[in-house]
Amino acid sequence: MNSRTQGGHYFCHICDNFGVKLWRTRNTDKLQLLCKGCAEKYENVDPVNMNSKGAHKGEFGKTNRIGDRLVPALPANEEVSEFYSWDSAPKATKNWWEKLRNTPKG
Repeated sequence: MNSRTQGGHYFCHICDNFGVKLWRTRNTDKLQLLCKGCAEKYENVDPVNMNSKGAHKGEFGKTNRIGDRLVPALPANEEVSEFYSWDSAPKATKNWWEKLRNTPKG
């Protein structure tokens, strides 16, 4: 999966950050991949204090979502055009995403 970050497809569509966890819009016609900072601005939420695996305390307990519309971007193919939901993703894909940095600085 490392080739996904190096292949040029897995990057923030707003600021071009790469090599970090990304979130994707769900249930929309236009897919956007967003880094943590851009996702927080997109959802108009205060900065999220998440652990290294991308989880944080949400309104209903532990979550890896940001706001109401953004879920972890778990690529299902090398072109990064299809995505798994968290529940359907293979363990290796979840582990890959969790090991990415939350932000470019760590």
